[in-house]
Amino acid sequence: MTKKLIFILSLCMMVTMMFGIKVSNSQGKYTLEDLEQEGGVNLDAADYFLNKNFYFARVYPPRIDSQAQYLEIEKELKTVISVMESELSEVSDDVELLWRLGYASTMTYNLDWPGSKTKIKKYFDKLFEMDPEHKFGHLYYGAHLAQTGDKLDIKESISHLEKAYSYGFDVTLTMLGIAYMQTGDNVKALEYFKRFRDKFPNDKQINMLIEGIEQGDDYTVHSVSVDKNGKRKERKIESLNNSDRDF
Repeated sequence: MTKKLIFILSLCMMVTMMFGIKVSNSQGKYTLEDLEQEGGVNLDAADYFLNKNFYFARVYPPRIDSQAQYLEIEKELKTVISVMESELSEVSDDVELLWRLGYASTMTYNLDWPGSKTKIKKYFDKLFEMDPEHKFGHLYYGAHLAQTGDKLDIKESISHLEKAYSYGFDVTLTMLGIAYMQTGDNVKALEYFKRFRDKFPNDKQINMLIEGIEQGDDYTVHSVSVDKNGKRKERKIESLNNSDRDF
């Protein structure tokens, strides 16, 4: 009997729960007023708000329960981004600001803020120009590209995620497996899923996924894409076990 894994892409993004910016040397909370300090942006405060809101806006649709919660997230992200962009206008090659702004823009993308797609590319392109081996840049940009549903984005995501994996981010193993599934390369997908299983042998989802691929099962993937008018559309992709699939 053919198994169907609905929303398998969500597995890729669920894994992102395992990582996030760590608040440097801080056990307490910050206020928005703490973002600005003499000499520039308080990066500890920026990281606090980015890390906090990553939980809600790391995927599409975002994990938001109420309008009040959305307004709080909107206020915090707008403030953090505004403060960092203001500083970046003075120091355009600051890699610490560039990668955080790219990272923040992946969240605003999931919140459907206009212009987010353009900002993501602008900030990460500039980041890699300044620092081609920026490990967090490759991690977060690769994770973002992996969930857009666009075949060119997915292919590009693989190169970033493979770099991130080479830097020691094991969290990318499932992302890479799913990305390769979407390109039709189940041989590579299995390679990464099995690497993940070697490190985390009790993960039931990965074990089920490996078993299904090895048995030639059919998979249904739902992904979210953006049309030419900026509207989100859900797309269903069938039969990912077909290795000659052109996706």
